[in-house]
Formats: sequence, C-alpha cells, structure tokens
Amino acid sequence: VYALHAPEVECIGKGKARAPYEFGCKVSIATPVTSPKGGQFVLHAKALHGNPFDGHTLGPVIADMEKLTGVEARRIHVDKG
Repeated sequence: VYALHAPEVECIGKGKARAPYEFGCKVSIATPVTSPKGGQFVLHAKALHGNPFDGHTLGPVIADMEKLTGVEARRIHVDKG
C-alpha cells in the first residue's frame, strides 16, 4: 500500500536523481488542437494502470478517441512524458 487515502496508486520510477520515484497513475488526456467555441474541453481521458511504456500508449488512445468521437485525428501534439 503506497497511500492509505488512495490505495490504487502505483510506484512509477522516474529515473531522475532528485526524485527517482513518483506515486500515482499515468493518464492520457486528449483535447482539441484549436480552441473551440465555448472554450477548451476534454475529448478523451484514460487511466493507464501498470506503468506502461509511453511509446506503447499513443496508438490505443488514438483508436479509442476516434471510436468515441467518430472523427479521424489529422494532427496530434504530444509532450515528452
């Protein structure tokens, strides 16, 4: 148990000298590239349990998002981790 108030958290190894570990869960958040009328919103959100490698998560998340919205993604911007 990493946290009594949130037993679902996982230990994520960051590989950094200052903070080698983090506790939580990886998530994927998808938003539109442009600012839609009415403000920004989230198209898709998914918790990625088990600390998967970042390079293996993009494909399934894009497929889920396209299935959910019915729109094919034309441009994707990602962060480096």
